[in-house]
Amino acid sequence: MVRNGTFSKASNALSSPLATRLVISIAAIWFGASLLSQALYMGFYGIPYDSMLLLEIMGPYYALIIVIELLIWAMIGLMVVNRFLSSKLGIHAPPTVS
Repeated sequence: MVRNGTFSKASNALSSPLATRLVISIAAIWFGASLLSQALYMGFYGIPYDSMLLLEIMGPYYALIIVIELLIWAMIGLMVVNRFLSSKLGIHAPPTVS
């Protein structure tokens, strides 16, 4: 019951157009930064960096980066599931006035 209520609250929060744009922007910035970082490293050293190198360089902060990335993927997944369920069930959010 609690899980369903939590999902419902998160689903309602991500159904607004502003939240959708924000999640897409965050994911695009994160993906672009990751891609640029990998490209720069490959440009300097000729090989891509791997997880062991990241653990060595970042140390304990690497766990924070993993948590942030998991949260970003969870937001994207929740947004996709919300879109899928709302289109399948025919539930549409009320129009917003801006």
